[in-house]
Amino acid sequence: MLRSNHKEGKQQQLSKYVYIFRSLITCGYCGHKVFSDYSAKRNKYIYLRCYHCKNPSVNENIILQQLEEVFSKIILSNQEIKHLQDALNKHFEEKRIRNTELKEAILKIVEILGNLSLFMQQSDNKAKNILLSLLLSNCTLKDKKLTYTLNKPFNYLLTTPNHKEWKDIIIKHLKEFKKMVLMIEKM
Repeated sequence: MLRSNHKEGKQQQLSKYVYIFRSLITCGYCGHKVFSDYSAKRNKYIYLRCYHCKNPSVNENIILQQLEEVFSKIILSNQEIKHLQDALNKHFEEKRIRNTELKEAILKIVEILGNLSLFMQQSDNKAKNILLSLLLSNCTLKDKKLTYTLNKPFNYLLTTPNHKEWKDIIIKHLKEFKKMVLMIEKM
């Protein structure tokens, strides 16, 4: 009888929900994992909380807004993205790089990073989780503030305001970008 209960059906459905910050954040006070928790009582929002200490819970949207402040600084026009992709394609041809999957993944990385803010707004939670796990590490939540480290090789791009330097950075760190190809393909 319990299994046929409507509430249990809802709980099972929610447990299949992919949370954006799943397995990404630890508590800044005690070091335990921070969990995402759906709260129907609080207007159906997702809250991030540590169940081991008194670190205050925080609405997921507040953390996304903190990241948005960083991601919004990296906006390339479609023309700039196309120019960068063309320059990379030219380099691949000159170096006779034939790995089509690799080239496509690198070009997709450029497109995603060039419109990171837009990508985060329009993607589903699974894609957001994958992207954030590629971009960020050492994520800690303390007093409703997220701190993190930008992962290599993305830290080179995201900390370089001049997108014209991105081509050289990508080429220089091509081996590191190759490692990311499988993860990007999941998006």
